Amino acid sequence: MPADGPRYPGTVATEIGPSGDNDWVNPGNISADDNVEATITAASFDAGDVSYRLKATNFGFDAVIPAGSTIDGITVEIERSNAAGAASDNEVRLYDSTSTLVGDNKAAAGDWPTALTLATYGGAADTWTAGLDASDIRSAAFGVAFIANADAANTDIGVDYIRVTIQYTEGAASDEPTSIGSGRGTFPGQ
Repeated sequence: MPADGPRYPGTVATEIGPSGDNDWVNPGNISADDNVEATITAASFDAGDVSYRLKATNFGFDAVIPAGSTIDGITVEIERSNAAGAASDNEVRLYDSTSTLVGDNKAAAGDWPTALTLATYGGAADTWTAGLDASDIRSAAFGVAFIANADAANTDIGVDYIRVTIQYTEGAASDEPTSIGSGRGTFPGQ
């Protein structure tokens, strides 16, 4: 079973999401593994507050995953840290080819560590019950949605990157000949 990735997003945006108390500073920083983070360091990011949604899309799978392939698993990796206060996951979900949120929320329980640490969601045999096919994954709109909770006063958080790996099975190649015309012609020997 082939895999492609990890791949980083070509497009990053933020949106308010279900509530959204604080927006991310420099959200585009999540598109590379370089220890340069998207952050929320506002003094107003306190217990009970929720971040804006990081929307990471355009992973470039159209160039590598053949049309008609079956999607067997989706692995999302997010490197994140909590520099002050306390933080936890609120939402880790997928976007389909129409930018609609689909499938399971894979947010993990527990506090974030104080140093940048990789968290893994999904896996090689986990489709997130999202019903995604190759056309969804190949779309520039396919992506990952991520929201964080502040669990203490004056919480400061950072995300270095979001990346995705796709496990897939290539579609069967057709053995049938391609016909041209109506098929009513006469062939020698008939």
